[in-house]
Amino acid sequence: MTLPMPTTPVYDLTLPVSKQKIKYRPFLVKEEKILLIANETDSIEQANSAIRNVVDNCTFNKLNLDKTPLADIEYLFIMIRSKSVGEEVQGEITCQGCDAKIDYAINLEKMKIDQPTKVDANIRVSEDTVITMKYPSLSIAKNLDGKEGVDIALEVTAACVDMITIGDTIYEADNLESVDIVVFLENLSKKQLEPVSDFMDTIPSVVYEDDFKCPKCGHMNHVRMEGIGSFFA
Repeated sequence: MTLPMPTTPVYDLTLPVSKQKIKYRPFLVKEEKILLIANETDSIEQANSAIRNVVDNCTFNKLNLDKTPLADIEYLFIMIRSKSVGEEVQGEITCQGCDAKIDYAINLEKMKIDQPTKVDANIRVSEDTVITMKYPSLSIAKNLDGKEGVDIALEVTAACVDMITIGDTIYEADNLESVDIVVFLENLSKKQLEPVSDFMDTIPSVVYEDDFKCPKCGHMNHVRMEGIGSFFA
């Protein structure tokens, strides 16, 4: 006799940046182990791989993780975490008024997407050249291994290039080496690169904001966190 597998609830979600409508489930014990192991290694690469595996499994392999904006993936991961182990993450906050350490519960349902005013993704850098940009995806991390400082800025920007149109010829980023895109960007003038940098400044991010009153001194504190580091496990 074969033991049937337990059933898990399925939820609907519209991703806040791409507006894709998806279905997802909580992560299972076997997937939580993946997250815990990755968390123990303190490796960005391992964390990225774990998030990829869990999100892919929990969305029934229906979501193209390399084409979906990173902010959507981070938001989705937090929602999966919320449905899996609870909506609150226990932590500690330092009061800005008296420096006391205060127990504080982060409510994951308050996570939101922060996005500055959008700019045109099609950027004309010369009379015959247009760079079409896109928001970074989960795959961006593998482009940053071993890079730092200015190199990271160029690598991140290069990873956000979708295509380059020169005259009547379209060069799809998927068909180019990342180093070639970096070299192309390095050969732009500062003025030509400025609108590209303006686009990068509009990349959406996952943020948490809340106000709480210190029980010891009464000071009203404002809490703001970005990214998913505090909600990984």
